[in-house]
Amino acid sequence: MPILDRELTAVALALTREAKNLYNTCTFFIRQINSAYAFDPESRNYRLKDDLHDHQRDAIAALNQVIGSVNAKRKLKQNEKTRLVASLESVMTVSPLYVALDVTVLDNVVKSHVDHEGQIVYRRLPGAAAQQVVHSVIDIWKASLSAQRDFAKNPGKYTGRPKFPSFQPKDGHFPLEMPYANMTRGLPKPTVLKELGDATVDQMKRFYAYDLKKAAVDACEKRGWLDAKPQHIRIVADGAAKVKIEVVVALNRTYPKGSLLHRIAKEHQTAFTDLKTVEDRETLILNHVRRADLKLNLAGVDFGQTNIATVGFSTGHRAIVHSGERPNEIVNRYHMRMDERLAACATPRMKELQRLKQELTDKGEKLGKDQRIELRKELQKGFADPEYRNLSARLNRIKSDFEHKISTDIVDQCVKRKIDLIVIGKNKGWKSDIDSGREQNRMFHAIAHARLISLIRYKAEAVGIAVVTTEESYTSQSSFIDGDELPVHAKLKTKKEKSQNTQTEADRSVPQHRFSGKRSAKNRTWFVRHNVVADKRFARIHADVNGAFNIIRKVFENFCHHTGLTYKFTVRWISPRRGAVVPIACL
Repeated sequence: MPILDRELTAVALALTREAKNLYNTCTFFIRQINSAYAFDPESRNYRLKDDLHDHQRDAIAALNQVIGSVNAKRKLKQNEKTRLVASLESVMTVSPLYVALDVTVLDNVVKSHVDHEGQIVYRRLPGAAAQQVVHSVIDIWKASLSAQRDFAKNPGKYTGRPKFPSFQPKDGHFPLEMPYANMTRGLPKPTVLKELGDATVDQMKRFYAYDLKKAAVDACEKRGWLDAKPQHIRIVADGAAKVKIEVVVALNRTYPKGSLLHRIAKEHQTAFTDLKTVEDRETLILNHVRRADLKLNLAGVDFGQTNIATVGFSTGHRAIVHSGERPNEIVNRYHMRMDERLAACATPRMKELQRLKQELTDKGEKLGKDQRIELRKELQKGFADPEYRNLSARLNRIKSDFEHKISTDIVDQCVKRKIDLIVIGKNKGWKSDIDSGREQNRMFHAIAHARLISLIRYKAEAVGIAVVTTEESYTSQSSFIDGDELPVHAKLKTKKEKSQNTQTEADRSVPQHRFSGKRSAKNRTWFVRHNVVADKRFARIHADVNGAFNIIRKVFENFCHHTGLTYKFTVRWISPRRGAVVPIACL
């Protein structure tokens, strides 16, 4: 989508700020209802608490008033399928959240709610956009409740107990979304235009006259999406002074003729194209490949910190090693500047609270609730500093640039080598479960590997190359040339299990694996094999190349060392200025 000028940007920012206010209003009512009741495990009912705050009483009264009006209108229809909404009573058999998350009830409550300035937030937005904000709030809460139910059954899937949604920051923004079908040209114009934040009435007239529908169609055509069907248009704040206009489109998946994905889509048709989750698509792809016993050209991708990505090919071509030296250097430089800026913004009170927090942490204690809130507010002042936010935004753009260039180069190299399928190593919790110290943890997060996988996936699928992921346990310790066993890590323990430091019988019975090599202690780049007698050419190979080939072997067990493979590699360096990935060494 085109970039808006300064005046239109001011209006868009004002609208996203009002969307944030509406989000907080909806969240306020839901949280008041939720906190006003307590669950009684004996009777399996929800009981109203005795000591209610005025806000809780007002919220219950507002919802009950709307519920009475809604039920009265539904009774007049005299339809057997009409569902009446339960009122909020002192004792309830259903969760009060079930009532608070009713879209009709919540929409009508916030539609008439007057804020502390005597204004109705709902009316500051176009009607359809305001309804979308209410729908988004309900979806967020339902997702949170679903996660909490799943946490009770599968706590190992999470790093902690899911929490209820909280409020957006006072100076924050929330995306403004509009269904494409509800638009004639731009956003629906309110009957009466008033100044909104820093936006004047004249600026708002210009904004509502802007043809967003034409801009969306032009943006799709520019990308070659001639059959794209726009569904929604979103206005998203990008920092404190910029906005992005996003278009959600429905695309018909098409793949180049003769490619693996084209053959799979042709055979399975809607059974493949209608799959919603990535996991289901990967399962279908692997089942198809194994059932048909296809001979494919494969590539394995191993992510790391020193080397961002290493790609090994089953076609006999040299492996590609994307060096992380330059990206890590740039990211570290920005981190130092950001730390210096935060230190300059630190107030004496914040330093005192941080010192107190460290002292209590050393004793195994925590700050009091009031002190934690005060410290968080002090830190937020530093994070809201314009210079700090500018540095953070620039760093994010640099990271995004690196990720795009690396993913583009990987896919381009796979196309040149006629690769059919890419296998990417991915371990759940590979960042959150590792504590290597503050600096190393920060550098490990320099590149967003999940986003890099997503970029590789969509760019590879556009040229017909399938992408699957696999857990990569022991791929760095096992020797690919010797065909070492590739075991799987034991199931991750929850924080509670870790704190108890218990060892089950299953843990004690896990066999100790013996491998035919290991990383060199002097130079971690190399994987050194033990007892090399037959062929000393492979006494050592690049450790990440060894890992990339083992990642392929994780999925395709019959893939093994043979004379057609090469363990030579090309190191490639990201050049931020020249906008290309440049080879700097061939070993």
